[in-house]
Amino acid sequence: MRNVFIITCRPGNDALCEEEVGNALYEVDPGLLLKVTRHPGVLLLYTNIELEKAFKRLKSFEYGFVERIVPLQSIVEPKEESVIKAINELLKNLEEKSLCIKVKLRGIRGLSKNLWISIARHLKQLGFSINSNSTKCIYIEGVGEVIGVSVLKNKEDRVRKGEFIDNP
Repeated sequence: MRNVFIITCRPGNDALCEEEVGNALYEVDPGLLLKVTRHPGVLLLYTNIELEKAFKRLKSFEYGFVERIVPLQSIVEPKEESVIKAINELLKNLEEKSLCIKVKLRGIRGLSKNLWISIARHLKQLGFSINSNSTKCIYIEGVGEVIGVSVLKNKEDRVRKGEFIDNP
């Protein structure tokens, strides 16, 4: 199965964003697939490289147009119970008891807010506190039927413009 990332840029810069991501990953994965979605500024990246390795490489490049890179650690059905189940799996070995929640579902109106409320309620029942300044964050990202759940460092999805983030 291919690993999936959601890549974002400003609307209208999709082709330049696609080129930047391709330049970063093509050398190690010539079989990568980048799909422009019906949502301006949102691309789906499919790669055969292990998720963490690909994420580290993508973060190591300098970008002018890429704004966010979100690895989808678990791909789920667009149903609340599927998202909660994935969150439970990803949180099994997490020591932090304070989390932030970011939900961005494109193409499914109204679901983001309701899902955020349900996740916050579920996490509180598990003993977590919700804090936007937490060091760890649950990302629920989606484009149409592709919904992914990830636990990353807070703001690790953001690309810093004009500087290298890490060594490849």
